[in-house]
Amino acid sequence: MKDLLTPTIISAEPVHPDAPAAEHYPASNRHRVSSILEDENVRCFTDQVGHLYDLFNEASLETKPVDNATAEEVLRAATWWFLHGRMKLEPLLRTPSTLFSKMEDQIILIQVVTSLAKCLWLIETSKDKFLRDEGEPSLNKTGADKGEDAILSFRLALLPRIRWAIGLLYSQELFPISGQQLQNTNTLDSTIWIQYPPRTIDVRYILTGNYSDTAHQQCSLSEIFPLGDTSETFHYGGMHVELYLLAENSNSQQIKYPATLSIIRRRDEENISIVIGTQDGLIDLTISSKLGNHPTWDDVTWLNIITSLEVKLPTGFRLQIRCGCWDYKTLKGMYKYVNQTLYAFQKGLNEEVLCEMQVESTHLNYGQNLQTRIFPKEPIKNCTLRLFHIQPLQQTAAELRKVHRGFRIALLTPSTYKKTSVISQDFTSDEIIQFDFLKGDSVNKALKLKLNSENPEESLILSFSHYHERSNLLAHLTGTFVCEWEYIITQAQIHSFSIATVLESLNPRNIFDEVQWHSLKVIGRELTDFEVQKLERGYARPTASLRVILDSSQGRIADRINVGLGELKIRRNVIASGHELHVLRQEQDDMTVSISESLISSEIPRQMKTALEDIKRQSSIRTYTFHNLADLHHFQEAVTGFSVLFDSTVASFAISRRRMMVPIHKEWSIPHTRLQILKRGKMIQLAAFFEGFSHGKCMNFVLRETDVIKKTLKAGKTFLKIVDAKFSLPVGGKRGPGREMGFISLDLLDYPTEHDNILIGFATDRDLEMFCSVLPAAVRTK
Repeated sequence: MKDLLTPTIISAEPVHPDAPAAEHYPASNRHRVSSILEDENVRCFTDQVGHLYDLFNEASLETKPVDNATAEEVLRAATWWFLHGRMKLEPLLRTPSTLFSKMEDQIILIQVVTSLAKCLWLIETSKDKFLRDEGEPSLNKTGADKGEDAILSFRLALLPRIRWAIGLLYSQELFPISGQQLQNTNTLDSTIWIQYPPRTIDVRYILTGNYSDTAHQQCSLSEIFPLGDTSETFHYGGMHVELYLLAENSNSQQIKYPATLSIIRRRDEENISIVIGTQDGLIDLTISSKLGNHPTWDDVTWLNIITSLEVKLPTGFRLQIRCGCWDYKTLKGMYKYVNQTLYAFQKGLNEEVLCEMQVESTHLNYGQNLQTRIFPKEPIKNCTLRLFHIQPLQQTAAELRKVHRGFRIALLTPSTYKKTSVISQDFTSDEIIQFDFLKGDSVNKALKLKLNSENPEESLILSFSHYHERSNLLAHLTGTFVCEWEYIITQAQIHSFSIATVLESLNPRNIFDEVQWHSLKVIGRELTDFEVQKLERGYARPTASLRVILDSSQGRIADRINVGLGELKIRRNVIASGHELHVLRQEQDDMTVSISESLISSEIPRQMKTALEDIKRQSSIRTYTFHNLADLHHFQEAVTGFSVLFDSTVASFAISRRRMMVPIHKEWSIPHTRLQILKRGKMIQLAAFFEGFSHGKCMNFVLRETDVIKKTLKAGKTFLKIVDAKFSLPVGGKRGPGREMGFISLDLLDYPTEHDNILIGFATDRDLEMFCSVLPAAVRTK
């Protein structure tokens, strides 16, 4: 499909230097026709076909003598036969000779030569319509005669192309023709003027639904019969077609109009258009994506069985454009390719446009993978880039929510580039984003993105005109971009960070430890007034945009916390030194890991990808180690929504349990305990984390204003007793040996099945007083 936008060599611009586009020949700078007609190839060609001129003259006299035709009519006919010959020449250059017998080749070649001969005869016969003696124009140019100027300009653009086509016949050794083929004039088609049905109906009204002829007068010959690329349009090829006007509900009365169809694209538009014209000028029709006084592609139906396009006209009539089999395949393939290309640049299902920008230079390096080459291999300037966020909807137990599944970059070539091409590259959440900054003064605003982990040479190099454009794109890709409705909740320096699955050992050497993570920040969206009110009543914080960004000099992690109720659990270290917070996550596939390709070894990306696959299949534990306790508390509040009022280890923690059926209490004493008092809105919780306790590893329960809390003396030391506390038994003991049982959920508490006393002993009076000051209930002194 990649060659459909430049289907043949004939559709390209003439290789001869003096064959530019039509508007390059203003009427005020007329060229002498003889400079081209006296060309050696043209003169030899004329000598070979000169005996046909009398035949053409006789055929013309039967219908309309050339002397009676206007300059525009003659030029239309000459262009018609030139295009006819050029279109017939295409199969000879495109198709291997094995597909045609020599006789069929000769028949096509005779048609090519005859058509070009007709064109030359019309040009030479009508000299007096354009030139006086000494080469002065015969047309009386005035300020209102722009149409006459356009005719002269178009004629001067046609002549070099005639010379080019004749030269191509000689260069490809297709001419002169051996034998007597051109001598047998009985088999030649000498028609000059195409016969059309009588003008018994107003065809232009049927086509446009408008009696006004203004739109038709605005169409010039260069627009209806494009010869090649111009400063305003690209030309991709043409074909001869047959037009049939059909009634709305009937196919019985069919009126046939031979016409030419040209495929073009305006340089300021993205989609292709087709222009259709008849030799007599009765039908000049354009079909494009742009709305106007003409049909659009939405009005077209493709009829594969009869290789035709059916156009629904505003008057209720239908116009069938019947093509040859190859021409229909080419036209439909080109239309399909362009629309698929443009579709890849649009927002797809479950996608959201994050940003759009102009890229100064785009260079796609395919490496050895030539099979997927769909984009030019040379750098392209001024491509348009769009970054899409892939966010499908996922049904959870409680709600339907959007989840992150990666990004997609789409790059579209500018409309000033002839072949419309697009790059569409997914960066899914289970892939490592590998990037690099290119060094050097000339490319210091460039970004290199690796596209295929299996092919290290396949990469995309984007050069921007400003630094902030590169930074903006990279920030979106790596998850650090802060939108208008978001803000940085907290940020801090960290000592270390690690990720381990629950099936790994307690102190695994993880691939993420190979990178020195030095800082983090938490990004979330601004809460609405209603959400703030719910938060004050103790409801969970919305987490749709919540994410933790971890930075290092070698890469970045965007750890999204888009979780449901009770899916996020935490644990604080008890005995171990340092300020550690452990976060338990369920299976996760929305983490983004991006690394600088030049600053790490080649094995790290592969190992990180394996780690992401493990995280996707298993629950995992993140361990954040901070330099101070305040940073830990700010981070814990940012991810859980609970502010930390108290956080310290205690000298003792005991649970007094009643035995069943008898009034006897059994005390469970935990040797190592860390307590936290946490608050969100009106809800206050006590969280306890244990070490060395056989019955459990943690517990948490709600503290209320109605709780009875007393200070009591025991063995000369002051203890705090929570009388008849309502809680559930600690988890993580003999009932649950897994590592995940040592974590608590602050949003989804277990039902408080126990009503027993809890006795807490503090190491210092300062800890005791601080603990008492944050309790919701007053502490009674015994």
